[in-house]
Amino acid sequence: MATFRDMLEEELNRVEDLPVFPPVLGRLTQALASEKTGAEDVAQILAQDPALTARLLRVANSVYYAATTAGVSSVTHAVARLGFREISRLFTALTVIRTFDQMGRHLDHDQFWKHSLTAGITTRVIKRYCGAADPFSEDDAYVAGLLHDIGVLVLDQHFPALYVEVNAVARRECISRADAERLVLGIDHGEIAGQLFRRWRIPSPVAQAVTWHHQPGQAEPGCRTLVAVVHLADSICGGLGVGDAGSGACSGFSDVAWHVLGLSVDDLPAIIREVAEEAARSETLVALAK
Repeated sequence: MATFRDMLEEELNRVEDLPVFPPVLGRLTQALASEKTGAEDVAQILAQDPALTARLLRVANSVYYAATTAGVSSVTHAVARLGFREISRLFTALTVIRTFDQMGRHLDHDQFWKHSLTAGITTRVIKRYCGAADPFSEDDAYVAGLLHDIGVLVLDQHFPALYVEVNAVARRECISRADAERLVLGIDHGEIAGQLFRRWRIPSPVAQAVTWHHQPGQAEPGCRTLVAVVHLADSICGGLGVGDAGSGACSGFSDVAWHVLGLSVDDLPAIIREVAEEAARSETLVALAK
C-alpha cells in the first residue's frame, strides 16, 4: 500500500504548475553577499520585476516606515534609506507571498502570512538573545522562518481532503497540527516542504530548518542551532496567537532546541514583548502585499 510520502512524491512529479522558487531572490542574495554592491546595483536587480518593485515602494512609504523615511520615490532611494538588509527582507517577503498566495483552498491566507512573516522576524529577535554559537546568517534564519509552513500550503492545495481531516483530528484530539499530520499522514508539513525544497535545491541549513522545525532533534547536527531558532520562533508566534498557526493545541517547545540555543528563561519575557510588537509590522506588510 502506498504511503503518503509516496503519494506526495508522485503528485510533485505530476503537477505541471508547481511554484518555482523565484530566481531573482538568488541574484539578490548573491549581490548582497558582495562588499562591492551598491544601492544602484540592488535597484537594477529589483527592477527586473516591476510589479514587485511597485509593491516594495508602497511598503517603504507605508505608515509603519514613516518614522524612518520621509517618503521614497525609487528603489535606489529606498535602499539608501532603509538599508540593503531591510530591502532584501521586504522583497523576499513580497516575492514569497506572490509565489504562493494562490495555493491553498481552505486556509485564511492573510492569517497564514501574518504568522509566517512574524516567525521570520522573530528569528532575528531570538538571534540577538541566543547564547549558543550561531553558524548561520540572520538572512538564512529570516527565510527559514518565512518559509517554515509552506508544507501546509502544499497539503491544502494538493490533498485538500487530507488537509481537512488533519484539522478535524487536531481539534478533536486537542493536539497540534503537526502531531495530527504525523498521526494521519505519517509525516508533518515540515517534511512535506522538505520534499519540495529538494526540487528547488534550497541550501541545506534553510531546508533543514524548515523540514525539522517541529522535530529539531532529527536535524543534521551542523544545522540544529538554526532549526532550534525557527522552532522557538514558531512556538512563540503560535503561543501568542499570531496569525494562523493551525487548528488544535499549540506545539510544545522542545527541550533539545532549548539546550542548543543556550537561552535563559529570563530572556523570554523580553523576546515575547518584541515579537508582540513586531506582529503589527507583519500585518501591515501582508495588507500591502496584495
